[in-house]
Order: sequence, then C-alpha cells, then structure tokens
Amino acid sequence: MTERETTTDTADAVAPTSETDGEPDAAALEPKGNQPAVIDASGGAHTVEAVAGSGKTTTMVKRLQAEIEERDVAPNRLLVLTFANEAAHTIQEKLREALGPQVAFDIDVYTYHSFSSKLLTEYAYHVGVSPEFDLVTEEDRPQLIESVYGDVDFSFVAAGSPSAGGTSDQTLSALTSFIEAMRREAVTPADIRSYLPSDEDLRDLLGLVTDLEEMAHQVINVDANDLFGNADNLADRCDRLPRVYRAKARQFDGEGRVHSAVSDHLEAMAETAENMADHLRTESDLEWQAFRLPEAMFEGERGPLTSITQTPMGRLSNYVHMLRRARAFVGAYEAYLGALDERNAFDYDELIHRTVDLLRDEQVRDDILAEWDAVYCDEFQDTDESQLELVEELRDGLDIMVVGDSDQAIHEWRGQDPENMSKLPESFEEIGLDLNFRSRQPILDLATNLDPEKDEIEADKEPNPPNVFKVDSEGERTPAQVSTTISHLLTGRFEDVPERKLEDIAVLVRRNQNARDIAAQLDRDSIPYTLSSDAAGELGHGVRTVLSYFRVLVEPGDDVSWQRVLLHLYRVPEGDVDTLLRAGETVPAGYDALPDPVAELCCPDRVREALTDYDTLRSVSDTHSISELYRHFKRETRIDWFLREHDRDALANVERLIEAFNDSPVQSELTPAFVDYLERQAHLLSADDETATSPGSQSENAVDVMTIHQAKGLDFDTVLLPFLTESEFGHITLANYQRDLYRYDVLVDDVQGELADPLRADCSDDQIAEEWRVLHVALTRAKEHLFLFGNDVEEQGPGADMLDEHLPKGAGGTDENGGTGGTSETPIHWAAEGPRFPVWDALMDSYDEIAADTPDAVRDYTDAVNRGVDEDPGTITYYQTEVSTDEALETVLEFADEVVAGTLADGDSASNPNTARFADAPLGTSVDVELARQHSHTALESVRNCERKHVLDHVVDAFPDPTPATGGSAEVTQADVGSLFHDVAELAYWRGYDSKAEWREACEWVARSRDLTNALGPALECIDRYFETDVPEWPAVGSEVPIAVDGDEIADVDGDIAAIDDLAAIEGDITGYVDSVRRHPDGGLVVLDYKTSQAQKELETSHQLELYVRACQDRFDDPINHAGYVYVGDAGPAVQVFSVDELATLWESVLEDLATADGSSFANATPGPHCQFCPHRSLGCSEGKDESPSLDAFQIDGQ
Repeated sequence: MTERETTTDTADAVAPTSETDGEPDAAALEPKGNQPAVIDASGGAHTVEAVAGSGKTTTMVKRLQAEIEERDVAPNRLLVLTFANEAAHTIQEKLREALGPQVAFDIDVYTYHSFSSKLLTEYAYHVGVSPEFDLVTEEDRPQLIESVYGDVDFSFVAAGSPSAGGTSDQTLSALTSFIEAMRREAVTPADIRSYLPSDEDLRDLLGLVTDLEEMAHQVINVDANDLFGNADNLADRCDRLPRVYRAKARQFDGEGRVHSAVSDHLEAMAETAENMADHLRTESDLEWQAFRLPEAMFEGERGPLTSITQTPMGRLSNYVHMLRRARAFVGAYEAYLGALDERNAFDYDELIHRTVDLLRDEQVRDDILAEWDAVYCDEFQDTDESQLELVEELRDGLDIMVVGDSDQAIHEWRGQDPENMSKLPESFEEIGLDLNFRSRQPILDLATNLDPEKDEIEADKEPNPPNVFKVDSEGERTPAQVSTTISHLLTGRFEDVPERKLEDIAVLVRRNQNARDIAAQLDRDSIPYTLSSDAAGELGHGVRTVLSYFRVLVEPGDDVSWQRVLLHLYRVPEGDVDTLLRAGETVPAGYDALPDPVAELCCPDRVREALTDYDTLRSVSDTHSISELYRHFKRETRIDWFLREHDRDALANVERLIEAFNDSPVQSELTPAFVDYLERQAHLLSADDETATSPGSQSENAVDVMTIHQAKGLDFDTVLLPFLTESEFGHITLANYQRDLYRYDVLVDDVQGELADPLRADCSDDQIAEEWRVLHVALTRAKEHLFLFGNDVEEQGPGADMLDEHLPKGAGGTDENGGTGGTSETPIHWAAEGPRFPVWDALMDSYDEIAADTPDAVRDYTDAVNRGVDEDPGTITYYQTEVSTDEALETVLEFADEVVAGTLADGDSASNPNTARFADAPLGTSVDVELARQHSHTALESVRNCERKHVLDHVVDAFPDPTPATGGSAEVTQADVGSLFHDVAELAYWRGYDSKAEWREACEWVARSRDLTNALGPALECIDRYFETDVPEWPAVGSEVPIAVDGDEIADVDGDIAAIDDLAAIEGDITGYVDSVRRHPDGGLVVLDYKTSQAQKELETSHQLELYVRACQDRFDDPINHAGYVYVGDAGPAVQVFSVDELATLWESVLEDLATADGSSFANATPGPHCQFCPHRSLGCSEGKDESPSLDAFQIDGQ
C-alpha cells in the first residue's frame, strides 16, 4: 500500500481548505440539478465548473463510488489529486463514509506535491537523484536562502543597504521574494540573464533614471522655478524635455527587449511632454492642477494630485529598479539552485517541474500511467501553471475529470492561475454544477448581479426573507457598528432576524488590520470572539520575550532585553529593574553589587528566581545544542504558562527554525549570530502580508473574526462584511499599485512573452480581477443572513483624468475625456489613476436590483444600528455608588490583570479597599456549587490512591506541573506508546488487517500522521508481542467500544447496591472505551484490555474489567463470559483472562470506589508511593514522605 499523506504541500500554512461547506452527507446525498450528469459521465475528459456550495466534493465522491460499484473499476485504479492537505483529508473522510475504510484506503488520494514526491521517489534513479532526496520545506527555505545571501551582487543593491559583510532584513526579504516568485513561475536564472541588459547598460539605465528625474526637477518643478501661474514659461520648459527624451531614446535603441521597451517609452514621454506644452499654451482658463501635472508626469512625484497612481516617469523608474534587483539577486538564485543540487534536495516548485519532465519521458511514461485508469483533480482553480502542465500530461493516458470554481481563485499572488479552468483543451466536455445547497437566493443574487456575464446561481433552499442587510458605514465608526449589530443579533433586537448564537456569526474582512480593529471593539464590548491565527499581526509580547531571553544569554549587557525578560516573564516591577541596572553594568552584576537586595528591592524573590534560571541556562548553553537548550529553557522558565494562544502559534515558527538550524553543520551552539538569525526569520514568518491566508476554523461559543482568505471553504449562518470601501477593501491592490506592479509580476510576464510592452501596457484588469473574486468568496460564505457595511466610492482627487488627456494614443484611439491621440506609434495604454474597485457602488446596484424584484429579501438597518451605537449603556450600582457600565467593565478587567500579575490584594483593606472585597479563596475552601462528574476506570484508580489527585485530574482538569528534566531529546512516554498501539489496533479492526505486516505498516503511517514517531519503535515491539499471543486468532466483534451508563442504573444492577450499607445512588455517569471484544475459544465473548505496561495485574486489582463487563452486558447478542488483559509491553507477550464469576467478587469494591469518586474532595490528600507519578507534586502534598521523591527532581544537569 502506498503512502497517502506526506508533508510535501506548500499550502499547508498559507493554502485554502476544501470547498465542502454546505454539502450534505455523502451517503445521504440525493443527486440534484446537474449532479447526475457528473456522476454518470463516461470516459474521456470532463471539466466540472462548480459554483460555491454546490456540493462538488461530495458529487465527486459519488462519482468515484459509481466507478467502483457500477462500473467495476478497482479502487486502486483511481487517482485523486487536490491542492491542499486539508482538501485531501476531507476527500478521504468522505470516501470512508461512502465506501467504508478499506475501499477508501485503496483509492490513491494525493496533493499535487505528495503525488510528485511519490513518483520521484519511485523513479529516483531514472531521474538521476537518490530516492532519499531531501525536501526543502517552507520552514527550511529561509535558512537555505540566507546561506546564499553572500552571492548577492551588492553593487546592484540599493544605496544605503549593507554590503556582503552584514545581513539586511530588507534585502534578505527582497531576495526571498525574488527567488520564490521565480521558482513559482519556473523562470530560470538563464531566462533572467537572457532578458537583462549587460551590466554596463543597466548601470547606464540607472543613471538615466536619476538624470531624467533631476533634469525634470530643475526644468519644470513649479516651486523650484517659481512657475505657478506662468503657463507660457512652463510650456516653454516642457518643450525642452522631448529633445532630451528622444536623444536618450536613440541612445538606448539597441537590440534586446529592455532596450526597445525603454526607447519606445522615452518616445512616448516625448509625445506626452509635447502634448502638455500645447495644452498650456492653448487653454485660456487653466486650473491649478495643470501647473502641477508636468512635475507629476516627469519627476514621478504626484504631490497634491492624489488620484494619480502611475506616471510615465514612475513606470520607467520602477521598471529599471526591478531590473536592478533582478541583476543583484540572480547570482544568489543560481547559488540557491546549486545548494539544492548539493543537498540532493527539491523544493516544492522543483517537485512539480521534475515530475512533468518525468511524465514526458517516453521510457517510463507508459509504466507510470499504467498504474491508474482515471484521475480526478479537485480544487483545480487553485493550481498554477506547472500543475496545469502536470494534469495535461496525465490527461493523455487516463480518463480525467477536473473540478473547480474559477470564481474562487483568490490566490493568484501565490502563483495560482485563475484561467487554468479555461486553458484546458477543447476536448474536455464541460459540465456545470450551478445548484447551491448553502445560501438563500438573495445572497446568491447579490453575488451574481455584480457581473452581467456571470450565470445565475440557483439556491436549493426555499425562500426565508430577509437575507441581505446594508448599513451605511465609514471610517472609525465601523467597528462600533459591527459590534452593535452582533449585540442586537445575540439579543434578538432586530425585528426581522431571530436571535442568533455566538457560533452562528462570523465577521470577514479583507485585511489583518481590519480584523484587529474589529477584535479590539468586541473586546471593549465584552463580546466573546476568536481571532484566527495570523490575522493577529506582528510578533506578540510572548515571542518577543523568548527572543529577548536568548539575547541576554549571549549578550548579558543588553539592558533592553533584560528589561523585557524581567518585566514580562518574571513580573519584576519596573523600579526593581531600574535599581539593578543602576547598580551594575549588567543585571546579574547589579544584583551582586546591592548590599542588601531584600531591603532595596520590592520583589527580591522574583529577581532571585530570574537570576537562578539565567545562571542555569547560561551553563546549559555552554555545553548543549541549540534545540536542547531550547527544551531546557521552556522547562526552566515555564514560558508556556505565560503565552497567549496567538503567541503559542507564533512560537511554533521559532521552534521550527531552531530545529531546522540545529541540523546544520554551520552552527550548533547559541551565538549572537544565531539570535540575529532567529529575530530576522521570526519577523519574516510573522510579517503582515496585509491579509492572513492560513485556513481558519469555526469556533464554539464565540464570534469568528478572520480574513476572507481564511474563510474560504467555510460557511456561517450569519456573515458580517465590514469596510466595504474602495480604499479599505481594495487597499492591497490599489495602494502602491505602481511599485507593486514592478515588484516582479511584469518581469515574469515579460520574460514569458505574455506582455505587449513592460512599460506601456495596461495591467490593471489582471491586477483588480482577483479583488472581485475575493468579494465573491466573501458573499457566498453566508447561509441565512448577510450584513454589508460600507459607503460610496471616495471622490478621487484631481489630476488623473487631466494627465490621461496628454498620454499618446494609438491609431483611432481617444480617451473618455476626448483626449489627444490617434496617431502615435508608441501609445500608452494605461490610465493614470490605475485600476478602480468601486465595491460599495457595485454592491448597492446589486442590492437595489434585488430590492426591486423581491423587496422582502433586503433591509436597510443603518438607523437601527446607529441608534444602538449611540445608545447610553447605562449605569450599575457598585457598593452604593453609581458607576457607568464602561467604568464597571474597566474595573473588572483591572482586577483580572492583577490576578494574572499576582498583585491582587489578599484581603488587606488598608492597602486596597476595593480589591479587599474580592479576596481569593484558597483551594479546598467549601463552595456551594457542585461540579458535574463522570467516572472512568482511570478515575477510579486515581480516587483509590488519592482524592485530591482525582479532583485535580478528573473533576476540574487542572494543568500539570512542568515536565521534569530528562536531558537530551524528548523522552518516549508509556502514554505515547499506548496511544499509538491502541490507535493502530482500532484502525486494524475497521480495515480488516489480519497480518503483522499490515499492522506494522499501519503503525508507521499513524505515527507520522499523528506526530508520534518518537513512540514508533516501542509500538512496533508491542505489535510483535501481540502477534505472539493467540488473541489475533480470536474473531473480533468490536474495537474501542464506547460505554456510557447512568450512575443510578449501574448501582441497581442485580440489586448489588443493597449489599453495601448506607450507600446512596451513584450520581456521576460511567464512561469509557473497551479496547476489544472478541469471541472466546470456550464460547461466548471476552472483553479485552491492551496493556503496554511493564507489570501484570492481579485479580484483586482488576476493577476495570468488572466495570466493563457490567457496562457491556446488554451491548451484544452473545453473553460475555470472560474478561482479561493482553500484555504487549515488557510484561508480555501474555494473555490473562478471568471468568465473570471471578470478577463479580470485585463488584462491591467497584461500587465503593464510585461512591468515593462521587464525593471526592481536594482537602483529602493521601501521600504514598503513587506520589512519584503525580503531575501535581509542586503542591507539596508529599513533602516529608520518604516514599515520594521531592521537588528536587525538577532540575537540570544537577543544578
């Protein structure tokens, strides 16, 4: 069986989830609309254009089911390819539901990258690489790119950047962007060198740009030359420019794409200057903007002409500097490819390119394609050019069906080609899925009305108006309007919308900053919310603190880092930090210099703790590797206790960097250079890309706040879309449009021959098209209610339309303002204002169209929401004092901060009379509220030893002490081994695995997929021991059988409760899982529990077996006659079975344990030998007991 899931998907952190939202269960689906056409289509090549929410993945699963059950295609002859791991997992899950686990497992489901990895591994020697080739992951690539930083040609790096002797974050980031862009589009260093002019010519071009800008400033700058209001003088000066431009055009009119493009553009600039001069002379009533236009055109500075986003000089300057960066980085790009070859490694892009080459190789092509009969490509709109080539190679030898939705292609910036669906050959028969199972019709109409050429999407749901709501909104008021709308939805204050729950609501935004603004408002209004991972923005305090700690380990004199560590990690008051820094050159030296630290510091114990940890870690850093030091650091400082959820996510990036760096032969110990590396890469990985793109998730009991990219693949009952203005929603594309255009898009397109001209062509349609697709995805996430917040298109400042009048036009060409043109041989095709994105106007046109047809479907809630925003929140009585609600909330939050900081007063009314009223009660204090309890066999074993541990572990779910030091790599725990073995045993049951080989293969797969590779070796040994017993020969009738019995029922079984004096009914339910139920050779059934432990159990301690027998008495048709253990750990191989009569003698003891667990108390601690395994030993319960080791076990290398 081939491996199904690998870690070879680029889209794992930044790709969309599978579009399965709104789909019915695969098994229950009754095909509707065009779904039968997809399911029944026979042979050949088909493309399925599926609208959002049309059940395309479920339909594809039905199609696969029909192939197997109706057309007798073997499951292992079917290949499914999709873009992201999440999509692959979704398909596999649906296949298991529809076909059963064994058949589903036989179908080959891969991502494009894992499929390529499989083929290259199988044909490695033919390709000329080792089958053990490395894969450079997204986490590895920054380190590899930084290793070739020295190959940058710094003579072409922008002035002010560091030379090769130092690393600039900005230059490194630009190099990374360059290499990633070229790799993604399969542009080779040879392609780039062929395109670029010679170094001498490039330097001449750079000089040309500088000279032309300086000349324009000296000649036509209004302020520098006192030209304002003097039209004739300014016209005369404009006449000087064409002579210079044409002279330079002749100078650069040589061979090569760059020379011809620059020469033609200079000619266009000359015509523009002539047109501008004529306008200044002939117009009698000039507006003030006319005097500023020449400097905007030819200096590249738009000044007060805010509507201008691109100019002739601006395009030329950005183009030439793009060439400069390409020349600076192409050598490092070559070195990067060389480093891949040296490491026998592929990056994700090369995986696809090499696989395409492999499939084109006639020697092996037929052998590869002979493995399958048909291939299904899901989420095809997310593919790039190279993945399209891969699919086209598969098409020639296999039946093929391609499924996707072009309207949801929202990752073009990542190399995705939204035209891939339409680029498929005409031989593909197209089938459309246009029936939506998710949204109400008005929501779908709002989306489709935006594009007159778009086909209508039909809703399967019956009408249930109203569905679309608008709120006129702008600027700083928007977050408050959103928060008020959510409050009204939660309390049912809207007349036409029933009360909603927190988990029904999602706020989707275009930019990370928008998400943070909404989250801040919800926080102020005390509305529970979840802000999806990387939308939170830059490095949080927690990660900064970790990096600062590493800094002081290598640079003890870094006062700023010491201050952050002491303030944020150890809660040392700022006054104490200042005292330490004044007393010595470093914090440790300052502490040693204090005559009496106890008297001079407010919190000497915290300072002492911080310095003790510091000394320990300094010692560790001298002798241990970086990754080992990091594990010691986490253990000593308990940093996890102080991190918020977002910080933990961000810290994962740091951890991956450390692990990747630790494998390098260049560096193995902590040094300032490594800390520099960590800080740079942590910022790069956390950099605000304007919009978070990692897949989001839906929360329970909280409003979800995420970017639209994160919401792709999800749906929500009620969706709120704020900031629907051109400046906000279109910010990513419109802001810095000219600069971003020449980042590398123009270079790639021109190298590949896709541009008419790199300087004069209009690229705006391609740039803005994705914004409309992003909007489409946002609108179609809503199922029942869609709220829109926005306002009219902002009035563009003056200038752009006036500039356009003077740009040269081609034959027959005029602009909308009747501008000059029609005869130029070097016309400029773009407009000065660049692309426009009138999102609110377009939405309101669609809204009005719906209102005209179905008035009940829409509502204007502007007034209702604004009344709520302006509403006085009222007051509350706080100990006979009237305070505002805002003040009350602020006071409670201050108390919460003091609890976290450990400074909440402990009843001392003299020091703080307010907090004295809220003194915290110690653990063990009697309270009136009883917590609900559930009982399992592990809970009963716990209460048998110690009631306190039972309360902590099984009632309140208390967090454990930090793990004691183990030294070296992470220790394999018995729990990990047991978990892995049990998972494999359950998988084997459902998939019918009978042989040891199948179990071992499954174990390896489960270990990788669940990150339990550290337990793989011991678990495989357990499997070997298991097959040395007779149990595999006993027919299995159940695995991981759940039990859930009401406490009253278990207590009354056979009247046994009466045998125990004064025992009340058991209140807590009994829950758990039975590992295996099998047929016993002596007849009847046997309940079995797998044990990976080191010792066997006696009958007297086998309470869990008696509990399982009682709980399973009525679960099966055959009687349960035996129960026992299968020892697969060091205590095995062995099988120990008891009869039910033997186990029945334990029942009274089980009932006593249940009663004790019902009433266990934290106050009842029972020290004993079990304390050495207790995860709560820091409480000190076992102090002074010889049988329990002291807290000295929590130490590092004897320190």
